[in-house]
Amino acid sequence: MPTGPAFQGRHEGVASPSLGGRVDPIAVIAAVLVALSLSCGSLPGPAAPCRVPGVNQRTCSESLDADCYVAFGDSITRGMGDDDPADGWGYAGALEALLNTDGERPVQVVEKGRVNTQSSWGAENVGRVLDENPGAEIVLVLFGTNDARDGVHPETFGSNLESILQQIHNRGKKALLGTVPFARARYPGCDQAAPDELIRSYNDVIHGIYDGPYRPVLDLGQDPGCIVWPPSFYEHFRGQAAGENEMCDCVHPNAEGYRSMARLWRDALSGTCWPAAYPGLFEHAGDLGLLRRYRDQVLLATPAGERHAALLYAHSAELLATLLRNPGLVDRARRLVAGHRGEVRRVLAGSEGRIAVPGELLGFLEELAAASPPATRDALVQVRSEMLEHRREGRSFLGFRLGADE
Repeated sequence: MPTGPAFQGRHEGVASPSLGGRVDPIAVIAAVLVALSLSCGSLPGPAAPCRVPGVNQRTCSESLDADCYVAFGDSITRGMGDDDPADGWGYAGALEALLNTDGERPVQVVEKGRVNTQSSWGAENVGRVLDENPGAEIVLVLFGTNDARDGVHPETFGSNLESILQQIHNRGKKALLGTVPFARARYPGCDQAAPDELIRSYNDVIHGIYDGPYRPVLDLGQDPGCIVWPPSFYEHFRGQAAGENEMCDCVHPNAEGYRSMARLWRDALSGTCWPAAYPGLFEHAGDLGLLRRYRDQVLLATPAGERHAALLYAHSAELLATLLRNPGLVDRARRLVAGHRGEVRRVLAGSEGRIAVPGELLGFLEELAAASPPATRDALVQVRSEMLEHRREGRSFLGFRLGADE
């Protein structure tokens, strides 16, 4: 991870500038300001530099009577900054503790992080790490902070991650990518931290990888309608509470921050299912039940409705992933559901529902399609085209008549 003055919590003493044996007050003030600008002292946290954990000698052996995961990354994976490693260093130790609370088969999480490394180091060394840990089932991959610090192009970063995933796949293992955590570069003394714009570009790359050809190596056997989704470290540490209480310095979490990371890893390993999106999609608790009744009593009652339901269910995981990374689309869907609640009830009562301003619905489908993977985009374009055709011909579409104005 980043080294140098911007990533240290304190510095050696500064000699007092003097003139002829007398302390120059202006020079003293300047020296203090320089010292402060070279530290992360403006961030809450310990005065001492972030702790560096000891060497981890554990491995995932084939004879190990436990499920074994490898945490692979830079000094955040290493656990640098953990000021209370009672449950093990960094997120790896905290995750192992969390995964061993259910009383089922034991789980071991082996940390294989290295300080000050980039994704290129990961691509060069993941094969060696896997050879040293033959019993590993899943590799948790987290790089990017140092890439962003050094200005690595997003395409290069993505190529390195794809190389890592390919090597994991070639050995018959599974992988889970984490998003690059937010770096508090806007704070005084953190000017050398990774630039936020580049980190966000990297996270776009990571989300794109989840939609691409490496889905098989990222598929952890989740239930239909659920997805394995990268843990949202960026959003978590960007939050004010985490920034104030869970950071050791500009980029490294403290013990509480690592425990939060462990919870996010655990949730990602469990898969993200549609219920995770429901609070954002439905204004009232009864909206979900209302739409399910529409599905069962109206949509599935006709061949055309069955065809559309099957088409959308076939892309359920992709639609969920698209919504999760586009909060604006979730908000629009929420407004559409709330605005047509009464019309859905009319259809359930045997009458024809009316979409008075179809442009809102058609525009939502268009933007949702544009943000979706190709196959899902094609399915949404097909649905939208059929809606337009029914409107031109004056026919209702799955129980609803679309108005003339967009």
